[in-house]
Amino acid sequence: MPAASRNRSKFIAWGLLGLVLCAGLLVFLVASSGSASSTKVEGAAALPQEPKPQESARVIKPNPEQAKADRGSIVADGCMVGKKGTESDTCVYGDHHGKRTLVLFGDSHAMQYFPPLKKLAEQHRWRLIVLNKRECTPAEAQVVRADSGREYHQCDLWHQSSLRRIEQMGAHTTVILSGDKAALAFVHGHALVEGAANAAVLQHGYEATLKRILRSGAGAIVIQDMPSAPHDVPNCVERNLEHLRECAFPHVLDAALEFDARAARAVAGAHLLDLIPEVCPQGLCRAVIGNALVYRDKHHLTATFARTLSPWIAAGLKAAALGTTH
Repeated sequence: MPAASRNRSKFIAWGLLGLVLCAGLLVFLVASSGSASSTKVEGAAALPQEPKPQESARVIKPNPEQAKADRGSIVADGCMVGKKGTESDTCVYGDHHGKRTLVLFGDSHAMQYFPPLKKLAEQHRWRLIVLNKRECTPAEAQVVRADSGREYHQCDLWHQSSLRRIEQMGAHTTVILSGDKAALAFVHGHALVEGAANAAVLQHGYEATLKRILRSGAGAIVIQDMPSAPHDVPNCVERNLEHLRECAFPHVLDAALEFDARAARAVAGAHLLDLIPEVCPQGLCRAVIGNALVYRDKHHLTATFARTLSPWIAAGLKAAALGTTH
């Protein structure tokens, strides 16, 4: 073969090799970029980039099989009072000498906001006190103990003890309340099962609690309770990793389940913080947002996802004129 022909062949071969290498590099970069975005856990921070529900994920945190344990450190720290208990322990987080005090007050539906509040307390050097008791509403009302169907007397005692403790804290204190909207009031020896009547008693109880807190000089914010799922969300996600939308559910408005929000609006000086739009954008409650599993069962947010709500909670504190100063 003439030298000129051999040179042209070498030139073409090297050129083809270069194209192959460039193409390979491009594929690698694209794949790497896609891998990073598909494995990063952003939670609620991803909502602006997720106008539609996330359909699949390479990584979900927490692992759906371990979701029930993803609830923050309150239980392990002994700061979730059991059904028989009537007194909360010290349970102080953040800066123990902080000039501003936050109090997380309520049942396990309040407990789910501990991770973002702890994050904010550490960031702003606030003192965070946890007053939580299983199945015990923050409303000043007698309620039913679910496992017996009888009056939850220990809840009454714990509630009064906790409110007396709050009343001694004075100014520079903000109480953040939340509770299970499925609580049943206990009136005249019977549980109320009719929605409107039950809601009226619990709304009145919330209003009484809020007024008592405000009279002490503390601030009060109610976090509206989240919608409950019709199915166990982690189990559904585990079965539908490529079809996560199957595990989403509609947010159905029910006046009987919104007594906490009505109470917050009715009491002058109280504030309402509604985080439902971050869990149920456009009325559809999502199972996974930004690779974070939203619910750890039917009723509670995972600590992983709840922690990503801290910017919205910080904005709620600011809107309530509580600021973010030390």
